[in-house]
Amino acid sequence: MMYTYRLPDMKYAYGVIISNVSLICGVDLKHSLCVGSSDGKCYVLSKQQGSVYQSIPCHYDTITDMQLDADLIFSSSWDSSVKVWSVTTTPQNKIKGLRLINDLDHDDVVQSIAVSGPMLVSCVQGCSVVVWDWDAMEVLHTIDYTHHDIAHAAIWDNHVVLMGVSVVYLNFKTFEEGLTRRFDANIRSYQICGNILCTLEQNGKITLFDLVEGRLV
Repeated sequence: MMYTYRLPDMKYAYGVIISNVSLICGVDLKHSLCVGSSDGKCYVLSKQQGSVYQSIPCHYDTITDMQLDADLIFSSSWDSSVKVWSVTTTPQNKIKGLRLINDLDHDDVVQSIAVSGPMLVSCVQGCSVVVWDWDAMEVLHTIDYTHHDIAHAAIWDNHVVLMGVSVVYLNFKTFEEGLTRRFDANIRSYQICGNILCTLEQNGKITLFDLVEGRLV
């Protein structure tokens, strides 16, 4: 089940159920939502009508994350891949399909991704982090972060921000480790608003962290 609410009053808009499928993640494409699922398909929903009008096979297993950058969709999966897609549309601005541009193979399940321009960061099961030039299909850097239990990545202000039981900064160019801050429990989800990192920890605690000053708010 997926619930949709309208901003700014958070008024309920509609809910979507797809039988025997869990909706995991998605991206906003103006008139449509493209949602990744447990069956490896992307389901395309009309934002106006709240109904599914297209299903597109994308992966062989559960889609774990989706990101949008420069009109391209990036998707990661339990099938150990990250795929880059361009969107084809109809004259009525409906999504007609996804055209595969690149397919980046990994050694294990890809849990989450972050994208900025040609740089893509993959968090792989086993707590390894792979930094790609996705356009050239070249691995720029790989590092083991088992000691931090890394599961999420973001790109912020020329830094790669890695999150697990800790928040770790990597320099965008040198990949040298900068600030490290350990939390009380694993970070399950996050949102970056300006310089503030808002995290939801596994123990249910919500934490606000100033990325510039490196301290809790």
